Amino acid sequence: MPDKDTAPGEDTAPQEDTAALRTDRRVGLVTTSLFSVSLGMVSVAAPMIAVQAGISAAAIGALVALSGVSQITTRLCMGPLLRRFPDKVFVTLASFALAVSCAVLVHSEEVWVFGVSQFLQGLARALFWTGSQTHAIRAWPTSVGGLAAVNAANGAGALVGPALAGVLAARSLDLSLVVAGVTGLLGGVSAVFLKRFRPFRRDPEQKGGGRRRLWLRPGVRTACVMTAGGGAWKGLMNSYVPVVLSHAGHAAPVIGALVTAANLAVLAGTAASRRVQTLGPRGSTVLGLVPAGAGLALTGLFPGSAVVSAVMLFVAGLGAGLLQTVGPALAADAVGPEERGDAIASIGTARAATLLMSPLGVGALVLVLSSGAALAVAGALISLPAVAAALRRSPHEHATDTGTSRLS
Repeated sequence: MPDKDTAPGEDTAPQEDTAALRTDRRVGLVTTSLFSVSLGMVSVAAPMIAVQAGISAAAIGALVALSGVSQITTRLCMGPLLRRFPDKVFVTLASFALAVSCAVLVHSEEVWVFGVSQFLQGLARALFWTGSQTHAIRAWPTSVGGLAAVNAANGAGALVGPALAGVLAARSLDLSLVVAGVTGLLGGVSAVFLKRFRPFRRDPEQKGGGRRRLWLRPGVRTACVMTAGGGAWKGLMNSYVPVVLSHAGHAAPVIGALVTAANLAVLAGTAASRRVQTLGPRGSTVLGLVPAGAGLALTGLFPGSAVVSAVMLFVAGLGAGLLQTVGPALAADAVGPEERGDAIASIGTARAATLLMSPLGVGALVLVLSSGAALAVAGALISLPAVAAALRRSPHEHATDTGTSRLS
């Protein structure tokens, strides 16, 4: 049965490694895997359903953007919500919301229904990733260890989901959506059995501007830069990277293999995150942003060679894996135990914003540049904060480095 809230006297720092916590970690990884498989399936099947229903490409793009708006709006509210409800509540609600987003598309293919489905997907993403990351940093011995495990489960699900959707869609798109919905429901059932950590407490010294001051702290600010870079990478991988490769003459199976290679590299970057975090904020920022940005930029400049593209996308994926793991861990460890929910919500908002804005930015650039050149410019911009970090050492960095190195 689900555990009761932790005792009022307990703080939210990583707890003693007990059998109950070890079980909770396994449940969390199962829940994350199921959610990621479901999300990967509906992300492939939903656009195909829209095309089949005769919805124009422009309308599909606008409706998919609704998911990003929904995600950003929800993340902005997550800090206060995490002080009122346990994090497992949001993980559970997210899984059920994702299942409903699949069900409505099976029921109807009208434009407004597709919009509702995208809205629910954005809501589910925001609730799930904020809730699951917050839960992980409380259930595992170290923040980076918990986030690495969650991201690995997410990466595995992200590989399985699209492939499974493609296989089932060959028989029926509705079948693909039904299986995605059932998988989401199973994730919601699994989430019910997560440990019920108590909500975060409000810091008595934190007034209305506390959330704004949180963004200004060196560790959180650096984490926002890292997670924003990871969001930009993901936004471009989901949009213009396949377009650039297609324009270069690569067949669909080759493009799929190249994207899969990038996703596999994310898992490798996630696995290396614990070692990289010991380098401190500046070293982590450079090792994350430079490969992610440079890999995308060089893919845009030399898209004709499948070998070069594979190597560059693999390098970019390594950087992205570091960004999406070390960034949240750095934010969690830069604040007090009761501020961790706000910190995770803050950097999640930064990621959601760049996830939405990066494709829109490249879309504007392609009005004056080729798609490859536009992707190269975007990649260079992703790496730019790392150059600044390499050239300038923050006066606060030494203290933060000392704090993060304890987590190795």
